[in-house]
Amino acid sequence: MRRSTDVIRSNLWAEMARRGWSQQDLGERMGRLQPWVSRRMSGRVGITTDDLQRFAEALGVTVERLVKDHDAAVA
Repeated sequence: MRRSTDVIRSNLWAEMARRGWSQQDLGERMGRLQPWVSRRMSGRVGITTDDLQRFAEALGVTVERLVKDHDAAVA
């Protein structure tokens, strides 16, 4: 079983890839700079519940979509 933080980061990357977005693109949609996004995506800084909500809103998905381990559902 993957750690929840790994699942969230993996889902964030997947959602960004679906849209063809960079960290810069995501940051702009969140009103944040790219380094802010990078620190959370890399795990150097933890993702808070507020951050998670902001990521979901910027990507147009639910928080549940970002926290669900989609790989575990397939296995």
